[in-house]
Amino acid sequence: VVVETTSQNGFAPSAEQQAQILRAVAGDAPKNARTIVEDTGAVVDTEVLIGAIYVNRASIAQESGDLLLAERLFERGETWVKAPEVQRILRDQRASILSQLAVDDMISGDSTRLDRAHHTLLTALELDSKHPDVQAALAQNLRAVAERRIHRDVASTTEPQLVAFVDETIRAGIRTEDAPGLRAFLFSELSRVRSEANDFDGALAAIERAAHEPVASTEANLVETILKNHATALRMVAHSTAKRGERSG
Repeated sequence: VVVETTSQNGFAPSAEQQAQILRAVAGDAPKNARTIVEDTGAVVDTEVLIGAIYVNRASIAQESGDLLLAERLFERGETWVKAPEVQRILRDQRASILSQLAVDDMISGDSTRLDRAHHTLLTALELDSKHPDVQAALAQNLRAVAERRIHRDVASTTEPQLVAFVDETIRAGIRTEDAPGLRAFLFSELSRVRSEANDFDGALAAIERAAHEPVASTEANLVETILKNHATALRMVAHSTAKRGERSG
C-alpha cells in the first residue's frame, strides 16, 4: 500500500505528481501487461490509513520470515479496514500465514508441537477463506498434522478418543473425498499397535475396518498398505489360532 505525503497540507499531489509517484512504485511492467499499481490513488479516512500501515508492517514482517508477527499485524489491519472485499483479502492472507506456521511446527521434528499445529490450522479454518489455493493448503495440512498426531498417540490413547479426534478433524475442514482415507489411516495404525502387542484378533478387526473405508483411488499407497496389513493380520490370526489348538490338544 503506497502512502505518500507530497504537500504541506497532507496527501494532495497534482494528478501528474500522483501518477509519477505510482509509476515509480510499480516499476517497469512487461509490454502489454497490466501493472498491479494503477496510476491513480484514493483519498481515504484515518481508519483506513491506520489499517494500511498495519498491512505494510505485516508485509515487511512476512518478507523477513516473522510469520507470527505478520499474522497478528494483518489481524489488526483487518479491524481498521471496513471494506468487506479488503477484509476478505486480509483474512485470506492470515489463513495462509497460519497454515505456514502450522507446517513449521509439523516438520520441526518435535512431536510436542503437533498439538499447536493442529490448533493453528483450526484457527485458520475459522477465518473461512474462500480462496481455492488457501482452502486446499489448509485441508492438506490439517490431514497431515492429524495423521502425525494419530501416529504419536495411537499407543497411549483409547479408540473412542482417537475416533472422536478424527471426527472433529473431518468436521473442521478435511475435504469430503479425504475423510475415508483419514479414518482408514487411524484403523491401520490401531491394527499396527495391536499386532505389536500380540493382540492379533484386535489387529485383524481394526484392519478390516480400514479396508471397508471407501478410500479414494488416488491414494494408492494407503490402499496397498491396508491390503498388505490385512493379509498379514489374517496370517497372524491363523497362526495364533493354530498354536492355541496345539496347546489345547
